[in-house]
Amino acid sequence: MLQGPCLLHCYGIPEILFAVIAALCLVVVALSAMLACRDTRPYLVLFYVTWCPHCTVLVEGAWRDLERVYGTRVRKIDCEKHPHIARKHNIRSFPTIKRIGGACAYEGKRTYEDLAAFLQI
Repeated sequence: MLQGPCLLHCYGIPEILFAVIAALCLVVVALSAMLACRDTRPYLVLFYVTWCPHCTVLVEGAWRDLERVYGTRVRKIDCEKHPHIARKHNIRSFPTIKRIGGACAYEGKRTYEDLAAFLQI
């Protein structure tokens, strides 16, 4: 593994330039972490399977409308393709809707209005 002095001497990098590059790297890492944590608003996740008729109705109806209005705050996860995520969130029936960020299961009507109101809580 290369160390600082080797980089300085072997590649002819001046010490001040090396220090500036290291400082810039730290700034980039700090800004990336701040931006990643910036949006703390809750979002809805629909856990579904393709063979479930109730899931199909929801995905093709109210959920599609929610995606158009709320964009990245509304997600759906196909539990057949991603069973590890379903296990992590303790999904036992389909469809299941959870609000992530104050995670709780949704137990209301599956209409656009009711789902949008749940997202605003």
